[in-house]
Amino acid sequence: MMYLLHGAVGSWRDWLPFRETLESLGQEWSLVDLWREPRISLEEWGTDFSRRAEPDSLLVGYSLGGRLALHALLAEASPFRAGLIISAHPGLPSPAERSERGRSDQAWAEKARSLSWTEFLGAWSAQGVLAGQVEPSDREALEPEREAIAASFENWSLGQQADLRPQLARCAKPLLWLTGERDGKFTRLGQELAGPLVEHRVLSKSGHRVPWEAPQGFSDELVAFAKGSA
Repeated sequence: MMYLLHGAVGSWRDWLPFRETLESLGQEWSLVDLWREPRISLEEWGTDFSRRAEPDSLLVGYSLGGRLALHALLAEASPFRAGLIISAHPGLPSPAERSERGRSDQAWAEKARSLSWTEFLGAWSAQGVLAGQVEPSDREALEPEREAIAASFENWSLGQQADLRPQLARCAKPLLWLTGERDGKFTRLGQELAGPLVEHRVLSKSGHRVPWEAPQGFSDELVAFAKGSA
């Protein structure tokens, strides 16, 4: 089984452009709807999802989904044999940085609840890391999920996440870490993490939204990951 986790202000539908690639792998796969998942902490979510997942599975996560995937991969008795992490953050190293990020994410939660949905989406997509990039799927269709999305900024904030670097250094599960060449910040993070069991690759002609800006390159990486982890 392969589980795929979408990003913040995202949808399970974001992975549908890769349906043909997923079907070619000859294994079962599940597009996880994070807005239907329990509103619990990152650590609790990782433990809970690990308990529900099938043994010997693969885990793919983008951005927020990548951070959630890391918690599931690092959970005690995790059933996953490998992970593909895309444009994700391993955690902020200092309490001051986490506190600042927590305040920022609380502000996003309030915007998700108070602004018109169109205004919120415009503000979200205008961020430097996302500006001018391809929208994976129709974000207007996510308006019914606005409360779950707002709660995710609170429960799953990077400000609530521990720095996972020490745990990743001890993790025995192989990880493929993908970033886009135009996403300097996350590419530097990937380079820092690269090691014996963490392989970092940079996809050309893409920014933060790697799969949707470089769909063929991502499809190739996804196939190689699945076959290499068999």
